[in-house]
Amino acid sequence: MILDFAGIKLNGTEAAELTGRIGWTVADGADTVDLLLELRNGVLVYTQGAAFDDVQATARSTKTALAAALFGGTSLDDAIASGDIEISGDDAVVKRMFALLDDFPLWFPIVQP
Repeated sequence: MILDFAGIKLNGTEAAELTGRIGWTVADGADTVDLLLELRNGVLVYTQGAAFDDVQATARSTKTALAAALFGGTSLDDAIASGDIEISGDDAVVKRMFALLDDFPLWFPIVQP
């Protein structure tokens, strides 16, 4: 669900011509989930349990660290520096994906008089 919201935050217009494949492992205690993130055609798609074939980068974090980096609790650079997120491979691909996420207020008026 965290990555569903990240897909909503993705600025599709800016991401339209970009591609990227990131293998992300979310490890919380004994629970480990592998997620393949693909940026293509202005959309962020993720697949749980997919093989990390032909990825440009791999990342590892807890769910809490991933959520904090995605939703503004901490910056990606700070999470990397503190070791909360570990990246192997081309870290520019991960940074580019995070840079394409728009910030908007969670609560906003849908209908105004």
